[in-house]
Amino acid sequence: LDNESISSSSVGAASHSVIRGDAPKRNLGLSAMFDELADLQKQSALEKLDEWRAYTYTIVASRLRQLEFEVTPNPDILGSVRSIRGFGSGVMEKIKQFLATGTCEKLNELKVDPARVAAQNLTEIWGVGPNTASKLVNRGY
Repeated sequence: LDNESISSSSVGAASHSVIRGDAPKRNLGLSAMFDELADLQKQSALEKLDEWRAYTYTIVASRLRQLEFEVTPNPDILGSVRSIRGFGSGVMEKIKQFLATGTCEKLNELKVDPARVAAQNLTEIWGVGPNTASKLVNRGY
């Protein structure tokens, strides 16, 4: 039997809907969005908090990939997700936006923010990393 065909109703109350250790293909779009948010925050960190945001988004993306259920707009499912450590109101708002539209406002803002675009462009210069780029942008270059 493949993992998708195994369900608690077909095997019994002791089984899980997905066998642990498998690499399920659930929540990949959602986790990819948080990975992209983390990358954008990390590559163009203009504030000290951006590094923490990137860290949080990386953790959230990882936890979403490890869930044994698909995240849907169902209030019960969202309640379960909300109870996971690190899934605060900001993260939950981004999840709801993604489920409704396939993206989130924050991601779109980061992609077009002139200061962040400038910082990303500066990192393409040999020897200029994210820290130097953010210092240059913050100084007005």
